[in-house]
Amino acid sequence: MPSSRRDAPREKIRVIEVAVSRERPKNKKKHKKRKSWSKKFKEELFDAIEDIFD
Repeated sequence: MPSSRRDAPREKIRVIEVAVSRERPKNKKKHKKRKSWSKKFKEELFDAIEDIFD
């Protein structure tokens, strides 16, 4: 067996760090806009007036 291989110094192993994104992409959901109280009031008022004339 060759003994020169054991006596030779070993080369250092290089560690390469790879940046991995661990954040999950956020699912953005579209939300419906709520009607303001003034729009609701105007719709109810219009319905009431329309019922009177019917």
